[in-house]
Amino acid sequence: MNETIWSLTSPRVKRISGSKDFHSSPQKDFCNKIGTKRTAIYLIPVSLLDNILRPLVMARGLDTPMLIILIGVLGGTVSYGITGLFLGPVVLAVIWELLVAWTRERESA
Repeated sequence: MNETIWSLTSPRVKRISGSKDFHSSPQKDFCNKIGTKRTAIYLIPVSLLDNILRPLVMARGLDTPMLIILIGVLGGTVSYGITGLFLGPVVLAVIWELLVAWTRERESA
């Protein structure tokens, strides 16, 4: 009974019979660690560049300042995740355009 409890709490989970373990070979573990590091090395700069380039690309053709788009991207992502990444800048750009139109109307009146 002691052996069964140890086998369930051990980092290398063994079969109840104790004949073979489910853990992969050290060579596969080493390759998985290299693959994980390589993936992280590629994904971290890409995600950082994505946070900078997305507002620039989304701001093309708009009169909305890039700072408003960037705030919309960051705020939307923090608030609503992946959906907010796309909805945040749109909502903030519409609000900005309405605010600008409202102030122009007040100035002309």
